[in-house]
Amino acid sequence: VIRGYIINALINVHEEASFQVIISEETGDHFNIMGSGDLVLRIDEQGRMSLTGIYTLEDGHYEMNLYNLVNRRFDIAQGSTVSWSGDPFDANIDVRAIYRIETSPASLMASATSGVDQSIQNQYQRKLPFLVYLNVDGSLSEPRLTFDIDMPEESRGDAGGQVYGRIQQINQEEQLVNKQVFALLVLNRFYPASGSDGSAG
Repeated sequence: VIRGYIINALINVHEEASFQVIISEETGDHFNIMGSGDLVLRIDEQGRMSLTGIYTLEDGHYEMNLYNLVNRRFDIAQGSTVSWSGDPFDANIDVRAIYRIETSPASLMASATSGVDQSIQNQYQRKLPFLVYLNVDGSLSEPRLTFDIDMPEESRGDAGGQVYGRIQQINQEEQLVNKQVFALLVLNRFYPASGSDGSAG
């Protein structure tokens, strides 16, 4: 510990600098990030340190290990930040990362297509692009992970907008979102609603 000095330092982080942030040592989940920012480091006469400033992520990815079944890589979205407001060991995280997948929405739309014309059912068989968003916020010591599902803007009108409408409904229920995200990440497809695949549960 440094004592007897007062230190004020401006730290400029260049966008070519790369960092790895371990989220879980148990699973190996981690961020590899690059970005830029200006941070202010202060050390008082007693050796107490404080760090303030915002680090803006420019590039990188998040690697997620799902129960040792699969590894998935999420690309960091623009506008993600890590900020410090005092404690140098406990930053605030506001990060969004994206996993892109193409899959058929047939299972997702099964309940809406039962008993309708075969030509309508067929339009849901072709693969469409989907975006799985991983949102990480809270503190570095206790990060909170949530998910959203989306579609690229240019694809939202496909199949008359019905698929995108269903996606928006799913995003209203956290448990349902988590189930569908798990299916997309592990099985590369949507999980059918209960009973829509001919089963009872």
